[in-house]
Amino acid sequence: MKGLRAVVRLNTRLEFIVVAALLLTSLEGRAQDVMQYGVKHLTMLAENDQVRVLRYAPHKGDKTPMHSHPASVLYVVKGGRVRSTLPDGSTSVGVLKTGEALIRPPITHSDEALDDVEAILMELKPGPSTDAQRTMLDFATRYTAAWCSGKPDEVASFFSPQGSLTINDGKPSLGRKEIAAAAQGFMTAFPDLVVRMDSVSLEPRGAVYRWTLTGTNTGPGGTGRPVKISGYEEWTMSADGFVEKSLGHFDRAEYERQIKGELSFGK
Repeated sequence: MKGLRAVVRLNTRLEFIVVAALLLTSLEGRAQDVMQYGVKHLTMLAENDQVRVLRYAPHKGDKTPMHSHPASVLYVVKGGRVRSTLPDGSTSVGVLKTGEALIRPPITHSDEALDDVEAILMELKPGPSTDAQRTMLDFATRYTAAWCSGKPDEVASFFSPQGSLTINDGKPSLGRKEIAAAAQGFMTAFPDLVVRMDSVSLEPRGAVYRWTLTGTNTGPGGTGRPVKISGYEEWTMSADGFVEKSLGHFDRAEYERQIKGELSFGK
């Protein structure tokens, strides 16, 4: 309960964080519930219709099988390293810092503690969602996995046969063959490419899919520099549920600076 008291003392700060994180919950449902495994390093401290509070206190080497979290707020009581593995098999090591509070988007992963750590996790339960929202969330989740698969044809399969992909007002890639070639360009430039879905929303102009790409430019002629860049796609959907037109946007100048090593990675 020491960790819970720490959260109470930071109540004012975390009230702001919770309000911000609630904006992430409108489309999300819970998939594999982390509590179903009965692991000893996870304890439920409180729950109601809107939030669930968990204590995460693994020792070094403790593992949690694949599971899903909705949008959440994480307060770190004791910092350390945690290895996370996504459904596509990609891994990353996060360094949690004592006293920090993190707003986290929905995620599906497994994890392994590389140090003794302790954190309080506040999961924000989603409100009611429409069938259209659930369908779009499922579509965007599978589209994200396609980008992480290393198979450009899988990316193209989410577009209608006559669909188009335009990136930063460049020349459109028309049809699945050209769209696959555009995806192949990124996959070749970044052999370790990982795309994370930050959110997907239904807006008056259509669906908006927001993403973050990370990878190292070790492809042919690459600089060997790491890149982390965020962007979004505006989707016009066809009647049969494929992307008819995608307008992609990201900061090209920032991307080029990272490729050339002119800006420190992660800043």
